[in-house]
Amino acid sequence: MDRHAIEALASFPFSGFRTNTAEFLLLELYWPAVLQAALGADLSAQVVPLAEADQDVEHFGTPTLLNVWLPQKGRGLKLLYNDPPEEDVAPESPLFAAVSIRQQPPGWDLPTGGQPAPATDRMEELVLIAATDPQVADAVAEAARRFLIDELPMAEMEAYCTALEAEWAAR
Repeated sequence: MDRHAIEALASFPFSGFRTNTAEFLLLELYWPAVLQAALGADLSAQVVPLAEADQDVEHFGTPTLLNVWLPQKGRGLKLLYNDPPEEDVAPESPLFAAVSIRQQPPGWDLPTGGQPAPATDRMEELVLIAATDPQVADAVAEAARRFLIDELPMAEMEAYCTALEAEWAAR
């Protein structure tokens, strides 16, 4: 199922995913579909998952919806769910973006999923906190392309993330 077919479903954007298993399963399909469309079939086939999506039924925090990396590039993407603000709270940006270095504890190699890559415990990571929305998904896809395909240097990607956050905060 592609991204646009998922967006056409009546329950989109699946805001009840924490208590509704069907909505959670659709949300689990949505963000990988966004990423696959952004990266293309060949590069998407090289993506290795780092963690499963988190339904967060207890409302403990910010659920992780996508956590993957490309071992050959040494880069990953983590997507966290941005809860909509409560009615009496000023609206926040539906998208936050940052880049960082993810460092595993010593001796804990990142999984390679059979992809050719040296055993490593370090990767460059794009971290996005995003609302489930088609316009936000477009921005997430563009950020993923710049980071994972174009391999922008970290400093350039940091500047891009800062500008992206400012753009979304101004909307």
